[in-house]
Amino acid sequence: MERKQIIGMMLVYRDRIVQLRGSAQATKIVFKELDLDEVELLVSKNHSSLVLEKYNPTFTTNLTLMRVHRGEENPQIIHTIVPLDASDAEDMA
Repeated sequence: MERKQIIGMMLVYRDRIVQLRGSAQATKIVFKELDLDEVELLVSKNHSSLVLEKYNPTFTTNLTLMRVHRGEENPQIIHTIVPLDASDAEDMA
């Protein structure tokens, strides 16, 4: 069967910042490959036990991921939109 979706991924940025996403089975497999001494991890709450088995974090925080699908946006612009150009640079600075 050909899948047309990503079931798990691990992004490592600058050998320190790691983002882990996906199904429990997929994230467990890719997380085994992570071998860094100093790491900053971004994982969903349901993967926190996986991280705690391997690392002893000195600091944790909760982040909320919000997703908006195309066509469901509800922008609430309360200021007049004014196009700027190079002549506005000094006022902006």
